[in-house]
Amino acid sequence: LDKKTLVVTRDGSDRVVDYTGVVIEGYGSTFEEETPQDRDGDRVLPGAFTATLAQFKTNPVMLVNHANDVHQIAGSFSKVGTDRIGLAITGNVSDAPDMQSVRFKIVEGHLKSLSMGGMFFWDENDWFAIERVDLWEISLIAIPANPDALFQLRSITVEDVKAQMRYLAK
Repeated sequence: LDKKTLVVTRDGSDRVVDYTGVVIEGYGSTFEEETPQDRDGDRVLPGAFTATLAQFKTNPVMLVNHANDVHQIAGSFSKVGTDRIGLAITGNVSDAPDMQSVRFKIVEGHLKSLSMGGMFFWDENDWFAIERVDLWEISLIAIPANPDALFQLRSITVEDVKAQMRYLAK
């Protein structure tokens, strides 16, 4: 099954039983131009991820609420990089049974924010300017420090639908 295609499973009464193949896109963090300060007064400087992003990509884990526990792994990120806005991500939410509630909340639009976890290094002359982030994880979270660290369901394109139809026709 193409992980880019959202699958809705229904029971005999047409009630949604589960969603699988949930893919999100958005920002794990934004730079100071987009978010001059977060709820803690901090701001992330452009280039903050440059030195450590390659290391994060070796284990691009998506957690729930920064809980560093195997049972709280919500999925992983298939794309992580920076653009002019910030830390751009594409993530695949796990189809595991224990993540069903998380998938429902994402698809229904109730859960839509992210928060980064790791080690933060502030500018020695400006204790609110984060100049380097050793990124360890990005979490699905109800209320992030950065109000602009948001995601949405990945849009399904015509190409995605065609690929899914070819897969099902096999």
